[in-house]
Amino acid sequence: MDKKNIVSIDEKQKTDLKQTDKRKAKRKLFFYLFIFLILILIIIYLQSSLSHVKEVKVKGNQVLSESTIVNMSKIDTETNIWNLSTNKKEFELEKHPIIKSVKIERDLPSTVMIDVTEYKVLGYIKSKKDYQAILEDGNIIKNEKNIFDYSNAPLLHGFKDKKLLKRMAEELNELPENIFQMISEIYWMPDKNNEYKIEMFMVDGFVVDTTIRGFSENMKVYPSIVLQLDSTKQGIIHIGKGSYFEEKKYKN
Repeated sequence: MDKKNIVSIDEKQKTDLKQTDKRKAKRKLFFYLFIFLILILIIIYLQSSLSHVKEVKVKGNQVLSESTIVNMSKIDTETNIWNLSTNKKEFELEKHPIIKSVKIERDLPSTVMIDVTEYKVLGYIKSKKDYQAILEDGNIIKNEKNIFDYSNAPLLHGFKDKKLLKRMAEELNELPENIFQMISEIYWMPDKNNEYKIEMFMVDGFVVDTTIRGFSENMKVYPSIVLQLDSTKQGIIHIGKGSYFEEKKYKN
């Protein structure tokens, strides 16, 4: 046997090890190149408009419009969705007197969700120039930038006594929602015998004569009373210690 053609086992192992090392080195190189490429793509993505907010959705709002809340949040199509500080934005929005709480979340890849909980508006009371909103937490706020549409709560007239206004608001807050939505306007009409006397115009066309005292409890009978009346007739429903209907026509 020709000795030149004989390769020792050690030399063969060394050759195999060198080839294995080369393959490992190539795999490492490709791996690092891949990671580097991914990092470059991430940097390009973060610095491009691809990472910007495309849409802002608002839910839970009833008083403030969606556009008002979006404008207040200052989140727009120039906002980077990853640089968005949701906690900071929530804190800023919660400064508004109508907003009770806010939750902002990213809905990837490019949408921001703003979930708003507002204080309930119990009524609107006339001021010198406009109507102001009475909130469930007792605050009274101005109609800045025409944010109210006056359709979600009754208009209150003549409430010059602040204590009675507060009492009225408390009673409205205790009222079942279906009855609350039936009230269009409330007039404070005190007389010598009863400073708590009020008169209400309802959305179904009836007028209610009642009192602030026990108002939320007394008004629970209103729907059942109306069911017994002829809707074509006009009149006053007296609700207090007893309840009765007085037919009366009103001038248009």
